[in-house]
Amino acid sequence: MEPPQSRYAQLRQEYATILRKCARSRLLEDGRRVHARIIHSGHTRDRFLGNLLVQMYRDCGRLEDARAVFDSMPLRNEFSWAIIISAYVGAGKEQEALCLYRALVRSSTEIQPDAFIFSSALAACARLKCLEQGLEIHEQIVKRGIKQDVGLQNALVTMYAKCGRIDRAKQVFDRITHRDVVVISWNAMIAGFGQNGRPKQALELFRRMDLEGLQPSRMTYCSVLDACANLTASSLGRIICDGMDEALAKDISVANSICNMYGKCGLPELARQTFLEMTYRDVVSWTAIIAAYAQNGYSSEALDIFRIMVQAGVEPNGITLINTLSACSHGALFDEGSDIFSSLVSGDYYGVTANESHFLCAIDLLGRAGYLKDAETLITKMPFKAGAVAWTSLLSACRTFRDLKRAGRVANHLFELDESSIKDPAPYVMLSNIYASAGDRAAEMKLRDQIRIKCRKKLPGKSTITIKGQTNEFYSLDETHPRRDDAYNELRRLFQTMKEAGYVPDTRIAEMEEEETEQSLSYHSEKLALAFGVLNTPPEASLCIVKNLRVCSDCHNVIKFLSKHLNRKIAVRDATRFHHFENGFCSCRDCW
Repeated sequence: MEPPQSRYAQLRQEYATILRKCARSRLLEDGRRVHARIIHSGHTRDRFLGNLLVQMYRDCGRLEDARAVFDSMPLRNEFSWAIIISAYVGAGKEQEALCLYRALVRSSTEIQPDAFIFSSALAACARLKCLEQGLEIHEQIVKRGIKQDVGLQNALVTMYAKCGRIDRAKQVFDRITHRDVVVISWNAMIAGFGQNGRPKQALELFRRMDLEGLQPSRMTYCSVLDACANLTASSLGRIICDGMDEALAKDISVANSICNMYGKCGLPELARQTFLEMTYRDVVSWTAIIAAYAQNGYSSEALDIFRIMVQAGVEPNGITLINTLSACSHGALFDEGSDIFSSLVSGDYYGVTANESHFLCAIDLLGRAGYLKDAETLITKMPFKAGAVAWTSLLSACRTFRDLKRAGRVANHLFELDESSIKDPAPYVMLSNIYASAGDRAAEMKLRDQIRIKCRKKLPGKSTITIKGQTNEFYSLDETHPRRDDAYNELRRLFQTMKEAGYVPDTRIAEMEEEETEQSLSYHSEKLALAFGVLNTPPEASLCIVKNLRVCSDCHNVIKFLSKHLNRKIAVRDATRFHHFENGFCSCRDCW
């Protein structure tokens, strides 16, 4: 007769095999039956089986059941804690994951966090942008002497990057002695640069990967294509695509990134070509092509694609609806946009709940259509505290429709906001123009005094232009670019030509910028980037510039004039939208 202990070992192995299969194949009901058999046989105190049950419920998406098994376990080990903490992170419950981590650290047991537990806790910190907790975890890692675990080092790089400490992320990355062959470390760092507004460094690191003979992965390409998108470096993006393995190029995540890159580079037709070549399309694919058309002024086309998407049975997500509403707003499609927003706020529209971005689109939609009273009412009644974006959108509408009284009220709301929330003086420049147009010099002078206080620490204007794969950055009154003298000389030549043709700078803006002179206004960053582009490209070449702030009206007028004078297509992506200049006209119809 077989000994009971031997029979139990056999059953235990059988249960383990089935539970692993259930976890791998998401067979929840089969897993539940095994769980019932374990309870019936009285083996609930078995830690090995308990861990497998927690893992099975986690992988089947049953977080509550996983937690119930975990809580019922009389004995736990590092693996028990690792599974349950990772389960909460995977379910998007990062706060609960960190609570469990802290409970483990505070417990008097001999169990100590291992590399996997630390990595899961750091992932939670990264998503929450919780730098303080991340620093504490890093300190514990150092105390424990866990230095050579590549997965843990990658988690630290990602945490610091997500929390905006790219300098610390780079320090950790540089200390990794054995960067893994699947380039996870490189991916984390490249993505970190991109997420922290340093796409140029992301591309430099990608080139370094190539020099070191490392093979980029799917995630590498997604991150580096996003960097190309942020720099509008379409030529470099095409070179990267050409060097891609065919199978990788067809991967849906990579294809979506290519589509997004072309859209953000002002090339919606190439985005469309990429979209049509996809063998499979998900909601991200549809959103990318809608955004490509919406951002580049093809609003009707964007709305048509949205309708085709819905007819194809693909449910839009929140980002899809933001881009569609934006298309309606910029394309004067008021009725269509109103219908979408009304459906969104009235109930569960495709499972999407309206967030602040949807309300901001609706405010812009109302303002551009001239319904300023309705826009103001929506701002005051929306379930979010209105920030600078909402009030600036309404102020822009006040300028367009010359509503001086309402503009004054909006300005008061802007001045009540925390200084840190307004890094761009554009709304105040806008209000100054409204007062100037109305001949209210006293109000204009009073506003200028307020701006000296409010915009003392304003974000400096920066523009980038990519030529022959080299990204060039310019600042207003730039003294940093190695060829700045060439840019200044070319800009002076262009201005001389323009003045001979009757161009007069809009010096009202200069007055708003801390008593800037006409010379200062003439050397805004986008003008320097434009001059550099004209100087270093063939006469027929199109130019694409990225500006970190809203383009001022004088720069807008200059670029319109030069697009006709130079017979060039010029695209400028500023903080609000894409401007396509051609033959003296802009795609925004002078409303941005």
